[in-house]
Amino acid sequence: MKNKISNGFQIVQDLIKLRWVPEILKS
Repeated sequence: MKNKISNGFQIVQDLIKLRWVPEILKS
């Protein structure tokens, strides 16, 4: 159960990073 939660959290963090990258490249 703990592994699934931490795995989902990592995926969310990766999505946030992917969203941040284009914004940084634009500016």
